[in-house]
Amino acid sequence: MFTELRNPNINNYDKSSAPHAGGRTVFTFKNSFKNAILNINGGGEFQEGYTTVSVHKNVNGNADTLRASDDINNRQQFLFAQASLDVKSWTIFTGASFNTFRIRFQRFVPASLGKQTRKFNNEIAPRFALMKKFNRVNIYTSVAKGFSPPTIAELLPTGGAINLGLNAEEGTNYDIGLKGIFFKDIYVDINAFFFSLKNTIVQRRDAGGGDFFLNAGKTKQHGTETFISYPLLLSSQNFKRSLLYVSHTWHKFHYKDFKQLANDFSGNQLPSVPRHTVSSGIDILMNNGLLGTITYFYSDKIPLNDANTQYASSYHLIGAKIGFEHWFKNKIRIKAFAGVENLFDERYSLGNDINGFGGRYYNAAAGRNYYAGIVLQFLTRK
Repeated sequence: MFTELRNPNINNYDKSSAPHAGGRTVFTFKNSFKNAILNINGGGEFQEGYTTVSVHKNVNGNADTLRASDDINNRQQFLFAQASLDVKSWTIFTGASFNTFRIRFQRFVPASLGKQTRKFNNEIAPRFALMKKFNRVNIYTSVAKGFSPPTIAELLPTGGAINLGLNAEEGTNYDIGLKGIFFKDIYVDINAFFFSLKNTIVQRRDAGGGDFFLNAGKTKQHGTETFISYPLLLSSQNFKRSLLYVSHTWHKFHYKDFKQLANDFSGNQLPSVPRHTVSSGIDILMNNGLLGTITYFYSDKIPLNDANTQYASSYHLIGAKIGFEHWFKNKIRIKAFAGVENLFDERYSLGNDINGFGGRYYNAAAGRNYYAGIVLQFLTRK
């Protein structure tokens, strides 16, 4: 795999090329007992990447004077094993993975003392889950521990300074939930979770607009996520598909222990995460090929800095789409559509720069905008 990126930003013009290779192997075992079925999976994965990054002065959106040039070699490998046991209406899951991650930098411009290496080793991530089946409803619970090493973008941010002092995030997640069909046609999926995270990586902005990252102590994140859908108009012969859906998230994420110099942010809400979001819509496809979609999205206000002194306002978005699709000889499908996003031209900020220097948090989102398209598919129907 090969990735090439050109990124003009407020501070620099970045160029990167990243060839990447890896492999994965999986072994499976299955055995049936009198009242149980045992499944075991195990294996390993290896990935290695070689990234070349050059940072230039940005002049009117074009790369100018070279400011920095780096070679980056990252290697990640892990072993994993997991098992599931089905006993009548119960299913038990258990598993674990053993992870290592190593990243190596060498800066050529400006000249440095040589290669710098950071290793994140011997991280074991276990998981246990239990599920009970009741006719058309499943109830489950799980506990899992994991870790997430810093990404290349966090270790080498647009601010330009190599930061090998970042530690991997480590967390433990507990959740409980249910999903299934109620009252014949109503699908419900509800999950409640509690996530405790150490060494949380947070973003900062310097005076020049470049970003940098640091570990922010401990955070606690708990909330609920709900999705409900209902197929409308199934009794009508005019409709091929009709679905009404709504989803809601409630996220109470806050710093448990985070002090930076003379500032104590412990107890504050985690920036960038709204307390509530709602997404809903209606999706209809008629037998004559006419289709239509109406969507709605709401976001609660969003804290923009660790001190919680600035918030992006809440906003509502409505979108609509109409179209037509048709099959030709059961092999060719043509679909034409047109739609509008942000129907009521809501003013809001999207992709906020969290902890922006000097209060530079906001990025204006698109107002009312329109789109249209044609999709042509060649398929074989059996």
